[in-house]
Amino acid sequence: MVELVKHFWNGRFGRLARRDIYIRQVHDGVYEVEVRHGGSDGQSALAPHPTSETALAAAQEVMSADAVLSQWRDITEAHRTTVFHQARQLSAEQRAPGQPGDQR
Repeated sequence: MVELVKHFWNGRFGRLARRDIYIRQVHDGVYEVEVRHGGSDGQSALAPHPTSETALAAAQEVMSADAVLSQWRDITEAHRTTVFHQARQLSAEQRAPGQPGDQR
């Protein structure tokens, strides 16, 4: 299972200006850094890293190179909050009416 470790965003909108950096754990002890230009439809490059520390260092290097034009933000929690609410909603939808916890 792939786990999102970090997601950084440069704070800019638009296909030409937006940049995202994702750090994911893809296997035990294997991390990947994805640098994406242009949002979800943009181009991306992936690089494997043996540790979370080297993956984070690579992400910080990209952010440092672009620091003059961008104000990088760690938006990882936005993913975790969204996943939590989706799981909670799915759980509620799977309960039969009248069961404990049913709020219909």
